[in-house]
Amino acid sequence: MAPGAAAAGGPPGALAVRLDQGTYSDEIRERTLTRTPRGFRGYRAKLIDYGGGLAEAGFAFIGEFPRSKGIRGESKDREENEKRAGRRARNRVRQLVLAAQLDHLLTLTYRDNVEDFAQSSADLAKFERKVRATYPAFQFVAVPERQKRGAWHWHLAVRGWQDVTFLRSTWQGIVGEGNIDVEPPRHGSGNPRLALCRYLSKYLSKEFGGPGTLNRHRFRASRGIDVPLRFVRLGTRTMSGALEATRGLVESVAGIVGYHYMNDEYGAGVVFSWDLNGR
Repeated sequence: MAPGAAAAGGPPGALAVRLDQGTYSDEIRERTLTRTPRGFRGYRAKLIDYGGGLAEAGFAFIGEFPRSKGIRGESKDREENEKRAGRRARNRVRQLVLAAQLDHLLTLTYRDNVEDFAQSSADLAKFERKVRATYPAFQFVAVPERQKRGAWHWHLAVRGWQDVTFLRSTWQGIVGEGNIDVEPPRHGSGNPRLALCRYLSKYLSKEFGGPGTLNRHRFRASRGIDVPLRFVRLGTRTMSGALEATRGLVESVAGIVGYHYMNDEYGAGVVFSWDLNGR
């Protein structure tokens, strides 16, 4: 496995947005298999154009049956499955945040020590219903965080201007003495949308634990977020040719290629328009 930065110069370093390349490659492989005509053998790419110069595309070789999946929670290596679930959640959160063009952070907190995650999830669902009744276009991606005292609270990626007074009164009407805070993410010289992905990823990276959590408790997202993906059959059967073609796809919609990763084991790779610094 060999990562490579498409942008010229610069030492390798931590990505502004965690890429989780192995899981991403596996996801691309599984999804392209379900959308490929029987008998096709070659490379295929999944392109996501977020607009504003942000795009990503994964490619994989297609030509064999999907691998069988184990029964949820019955794997011999549950710890590894939990890690994979977290990585998949981070990838999905990034896609939803970028697709919905979310660029501000809304935090919902309790004064009481609410340790019941089911209750906290129900409160968030009620909050969404009430807010959308007044603002039907309200969209969010929410990630929970558990405080040291045991209480849950929520970090929500939202878009643009927010009616803070309304949001606070709505949340307090549900939970009593709680509070909200809205602010743009701290992004330095990078892209604010990517910075928001990085911020939420920090909480998804924490130990979530508990039987049966896997992906379903790691984040929440409002209805109606459309991730603009399309599948493109690549006219090549070599991995180097697939990389070149996929880089061309990303550049054609975003105008730039910033970073790519290739996974020889999976016969797959991914290309991003942003670079190692999230620009």
